[in-house]
Amino acid sequence: MSLKNKTTETEEERIKRMKSQSYKLFFRVSLIVVVPAMLSTLIGYLIDRKFDIKPYGTLGSLLFFYIVTWVVLALFLKKSVFKNNE
Repeated sequence: MSLKNKTTETEEERIKRMKSQSYKLFFRVSLIVVVPAMLSTLIGYLIDRKFDIKPYGTLGSLLFFYIVTWVVLALFLKKSVFKNNE
């Protein structure tokens, strides 16, 4: 958005734009957290059944995906912050 557009934007339009951005960010972060949690549970369950090591397959899978989720979330937020600072 150019400087000219920022000065002509009303307070109501600014609030509407910020709400829209907030909802999009919440949805993306939710996907980054929920999808890996569901996948790790399913994969862990399958590992537990195949190797008969219940609950260690699920716990290992959850731990692995927990770490992956935080790395992806950090990269996503880093990208978002740099994008908004420009």
